[in-house]
Amino acid sequence: MNSRTDFVCNLVDKNLPTNVRPLYVMAVNAVEKSFTVKFSGADSGVYYLACEGQGVGRIGFNTIDLNVESVVTAISPLQGSYLGGSLLTIDGINFSDQATTDNPVKVGKYWCLVESTSRTQIKCRVSNTIENQASQAEVIVFLRTSEEAKL
Repeated sequence: MNSRTDFVCNLVDKNLPTNVRPLYVMAVNAVEKSFTVKFSGADSGVYYLACEGQGVGRIGFNTIDLNVESVVTAISPLQGSYLGGSLLTIDGINFSDQATTDNPVKVGKYWCLVESTSRTQIKCRVSNTIENQASQAEVIVFLRTSEEAKL
């Protein structure tokens, strides 16, 4: 068994075993008896790997748990102009570093235009609004995994 097509690997939700995501087997190293899979993201939760080799069945290994989550830990400043234009810094865990495609941000009903992003921080500027008075707004970071982290 030395071809990636000899293996099938899935990510299985520990709390909802019917939630299964196929993983792409990228490479096999027959000498080291290992293979590499590509993880394309999943909803937040705890998963385990279920892998099988063609003709040999389930691969015997200890369960490997994968904890998938993104978390917003802080936002600053907590106040800004109700007209828009404020630069927000959002700290967190497991953000994307692709500023143009991942982790868009909304403040209330207005987009916060991402200026820079890293795995632990997003900086965005609140777009112009049509508001005429101060109010509170929920900040939502949309994750590439189709979830939202709210604070």
